[in-house]
Amino acid sequence: MSSASIFVGPWINHSHNVLVGATITLKTREAGFLLALLVVVVGAAGRSFWTITSYTIHQLRSKEDPQDALHYQQQAILKNSGTALGTAWKLGQVSFSWRKHERSRWWQTWKSRSFWYILIALLVAAIFGVASIFSSQVNKSVGPEFLIHSPDCGFWDFALSQETQWLLKTLNESITAAAYTRSCYGSNETTAPQCVTYKTSQIPWTSNENASCPFAAGTCRLGSTAAYQMDTGPLDSHEIFGLNAKASERVTLRKVATCAPIITKPYAELVNQSVDGGLEMDTYIFYNMGPVLDSASYTYSYNTHTINTNVGYELVYVITISKRICC
Repeated sequence: MSSASIFVGPWINHSHNVLVGATITLKTREAGFLLALLVVVVGAAGRSFWTITSYTIHQLRSKEDPQDALHYQQQAILKNSGTALGTAWKLGQVSFSWRKHERSRWWQTWKSRSFWYILIALLVAAIFGVASIFSSQVNKSVGPEFLIHSPDCGFWDFALSQETQWLLKTLNESITAAAYTRSCYGSNETTAPQCVTYKTSQIPWTSNENASCPFAAGTCRLGSTAAYQMDTGPLDSHEIFGLNAKASERVTLRKVATCAPIITKPYAELVNQSVDGGLEMDTYIFYNMGPVLDSASYTYSYNTHTINTNVGYELVYVITISKRICC
């Protein structure tokens, strides 16, 4: 999967609610700028919040009656405060200077007239300090969940003159699938990089080794109840296939496959025909178990000389799509 397919911009991860799932995907350079901006914004917000807080405390402590020098020093510090930590430090210095004139003992700091103002200032500084640290959490590298938005979403079409490209494509997909199976299926570890390509590395399924023969009586070679059946059960389009959608817009898919070796001799027919529509003739085995393509009356054909070539398996199948969902 190329990085060009990764959607860059704001989007909603519907694995969570709208608030938690709100996500913005950026490139590394833009993400660095955003992180720096957030640190500046959080710092400015902390200073502004403390300015408002200290002004409020100053106004609440303002009295028309004469007060002592400590009161006016505290008022001056609150009025001219810059940061919460700076204010706490200055109030601490004033409290230490007046320690002999206060009624409390030196170990009874909570009885100091400056204690609660220092505590408020330290609390505000701590809150915005933690906010600055956690602001870096918005800058996460691309993880296992991100939005794919490719302009090439759809069906791949090719001309008859591009048959070689088609064969190469199917061959590469077969090799890739085999490598993925070895790395990510069974008891193998699923921490390999290729195992996080999809939403889930393996689709869950159950098996039944004594399923009924899916064909007519006497067709299955091993008996009427010796077929092997695999059932995925209902698969959620969001949780299993990674189609990002709201809960009300999701669909479920169930796949049941039954495999059984069959007695092919009654349905086999030897036919001489041209090879790939050319002038050369060869012997094929047609298995007449019902047509799967409009252009052919047989189910599967096999060239008896394939064993002498380097041509691999070629399966003919039909896929019926009732609804296509693209990301």
